[in-house]
Amino acid sequence: MKTICAFSSDSRSLYKADIYRALSLPHKSVIHFRYKTKYVSSDLLISPVSLEGKKVAIFFTRTDKTDPSKNKYENISVRWASISSVEMSKNTDVFHVYMKLEDFCNLSISDNTALNQPPEKFLSFLECKIEQGNNNWQSRINALKDYLPPIMYFHVKNIKSHWNTPIKLKTSGNSRSFYYKLTHGEKYTLQLAIANPHSTESKIELSDGTGEVVINCTTPLECSAQFDDIEIPIFVKSLQVSKQASFLKFNPIKDGEELGEYASSIELELKLSTCRSILFGLCSVLVVAAILLASPTPATAKMPAWWMYLLSGIVLWAGSGAMFHWFNKK
Repeated sequence: MKTICAFSSDSRSLYKADIYRALSLPHKSVIHFRYKTKYVSSDLLISPVSLEGKKVAIFFTRTDKTDPSKNKYENISVRWASISSVEMSKNTDVFHVYMKLEDFCNLSISDNTALNQPPEKFLSFLECKIEQGNNNWQSRINALKDYLPPIMYFHVKNIKSHWNTPIKLKTSGNSRSFYYKLTHGEKYTLQLAIANPHSTESKIELSDGTGEVVINCTTPLECSAQFDDIEIPIFVKSLQVSKQASFLKFNPIKDGEELGEYASSIELELKLSTCRSILFGLCSVLVVAAILLASPTPATAKMPAWWMYLLSGIVLWAGSGAMFHWFNKK
């Protein structure tokens, strides 16, 4: 099977952080790789726009440190993706690739053409073989753990509503970013897979960007087991505006220091509920109706019967009580 292969290597910490994010971010999220054009296969540079929608396999390339003079490299597959957007910058001579992440994969490269592989090329078409098994998140952590920093790993599996239905991940109009759309006043569940394969003292600091999201757990997160699954309740506060942007930030911590280069963020779009807005309008109508019920008729100025006052009081109580309970309006 021939497919586009996108490589990230161990030559710089920045490239390792790209692989860490590829392991961490949820299905259908977008990750950004950058390559100098000299490291991109020439056949991919002919028509970059035609690459959009193509399937791509993300690989981590490690250098054999025992004898660097022999230039031995090992390519470890990480995850499938599809190219959502590309851009070749004329100002910086950098080829930008935005990829929508899919399932984890276990591939081997059967193409022996060294000129299309690292360290010569880091984005190219190659013949690959799908290996059986070891194609989930845990297996990819085990395959990569000795070549990445000994820190705690995580993978965002889902955000679910209080009805236990997954919240669909949205992609921006330019296909270069992603976000979850959450409703104010609602409770959600953040589902994570976590791992600490080296049993180190590393942790993950979980925070939100604006203070509008309450994260109901002890943070930073710790993991005493090698692999685990956790669920974290989160709550979106009531907003004073119709829409607001925020984000969830995952920042690994090692020896008390934040590893900002390995931090990942998930954008959130917080919005008012349409149903709650309609309900507020109905409550307002109830309050107005209650006042009208107790008002004299204009033509005769005749006072309403006693039962009209009673009905008016009940409707006013129901309407104002509902506005206070659901909308904190006094």
